Amino acid sequence: MNLRDYLHVNRIKISKFAEDINYSRSYITMIANGHLYAGKKLAQIIQKHTKCQVLIEEIIKPKHVRKKIKIFLTNLERKLIC
Repeated sequence: MNLRDYLHVNRIKISKFAEDINYSRSYITMIANGHLYAGKKLAQIIQKHTKCQVLIEEIIKPKHVRKKIKIFLTNLERKLIC
């Protein structure tokens, strides 16, 4: 389940959820709407706070995108070193 659905099903306002996990409402809104991805730390907090109803995989950057970024950075580092 994604974060937006979780909040809707459980009738939790984004502002209340954000306050409960000590993050700004605007940041959580952007994550819930899919405009931003959560970092690893925040994703773990959300998963724990939702009792695993929202999984880390639902709110972090997809693996294939992270892999492309890692390859790009590795290639860039090689160019800078060489």
